[in-house]
Amino acid sequence: MSDSTTVLEQHELFRTTDPSTACARNSAILRRHSLRVIGDGPPFEAVHCAAGLGTMSVHRWSFGAAVEISATRDAGADAYLVTVPCRGRIVDAEGRGRADAGVIANPFRPFSACWSPGCVALTVRIESAVLARHLASVLQRPVATGPVFGPVFDLRGPGRAWVRLVRAWIELAEVSPTRLGRAPMAAAIEQSLMTGLLVAGRHDFSEALLGADTTPAPLRRVLERVERDPGAVGTVVELAAAAGLSVRALQDNFARYLSTTPTAYVRETRLRRAHADLLAADPADRGAVGVVARRWGFGNLGRFAREYRTRFGRRPAQTLREPPGGASDPR
Repeated sequence: MSDSTTVLEQHELFRTTDPSTACARNSAILRRHSLRVIGDGPPFEAVHCAAGLGTMSVHRWSFGAAVEISATRDAGADAYLVTVPCRGRIVDAEGRGRADAGVIANPFRPFSACWSPGCVALTVRIESAVLARHLASVLQRPVATGPVFGPVFDLRGPGRAWVRLVRAWIELAEVSPTRLGRAPMAAAIEQSLMTGLLVAGRHDFSEALLGADTTPAPLRRVLERVERDPGAVGTVVELAAAAGLSVRALQDNFARYLSTTPTAYVRETRLRRAHADLLAADPADRGAVGVVARRWGFGNLGRFAREYRTRFGRRPAQTLREPPGGASDPR
């Protein structure tokens, strides 16, 4: 297998000795963040290579010098970034990490990581909606959100096997790009990598994946109804009646199997749909926020704006005006 520190070298996107330029380019490709050079070690030289694997993208990037990368909560950061060191060490904001560990940045949430001098890393970018759909398919039930991973990705055992799978697909894609670029093959690659990540990473659905789905049929019917049209969902009393359960029994089912409440589940589903619509809306449409809010069951625009900001870290109008950049970069 090829040296991981040189993989994707035929797909170089940029090379620069200017930290500001590197930060701007990497932000457009992956997600918005800040970059700070640490200490007086090797000179700074950023290199970024990337290639697509279906809807995913794989990146090899480095900085030469030791750096700290940090990002705030961001509604435009709609992807998981799984980063593993090919050389050197990466630790999270709490100093957690080893030579045999990587880090995972969850969508929309803040993160911070420090790279050692000379570190070269491989990052797999997976869109949040794609992984959420795959998780629902594996669990055979709807999910309100995608998994939330712990910040440290253990590269021993299953984690190491997952990285080997990533590298193997990269090599196959480089020697046979036409075949692997076709839709059926690209989908198979994505599914294998997502399934492997769900098994290898530690997240809030790990226990559910280890056992068979024991979700009761009445609760499953409620989840399917909410996912089908969350904007039309009525009260908890109506949901309970549709499931043939008492309100207390429905609440107990949500708490036991989903660790949430019916109201919170419906709200989260509505917010996700509204967020997706705002990202796709015309920024020049001044009435878009109101239309989207009403479409997904938010009758009070002020309350919608508050709940949206709490969930995504920005106002709905900001998402409308400032959609994620980098459309021309590999995703």
